[in-house]
Amino acid sequence: MILIVGASAAGKSTIEHRLFLHGYDKVISYTSRPQRPHEVQDKEYHFISDENFKIKIENKFFAEWTKYNGWYYGCAKDDLRPSSLIVIEPFGYRQLIKL
Repeated sequence: MILIVGASAAGKSTIEHRLFLHGYDKVISYTSRPQRPHEVQDKEYHFISDENFKIKIENKFFAEWTKYNGWYYGCAKDDLRPSSLIVIEPFGYRQLIKL
């Protein structure tokens, strides 16, 4: 598993894209933020409501999650594989290493 950890706007997505081209499996995160016009559901993110995200937190669905700029972001436990490529913030990394 490869974790790309860094603050927002640190260039994580650029590295992710290059590794994805070399065969790594991108873990698609969940988010409660609105979908942007160019984004595709279940490709860039799994877009869900705030309420649904909170229910998933309560049910311990996520391996890691965080709230950034008022929106939730997280990776599902069931999506993690040895060949996974995960882009996360430092807070999410600290959650993952506890798991």
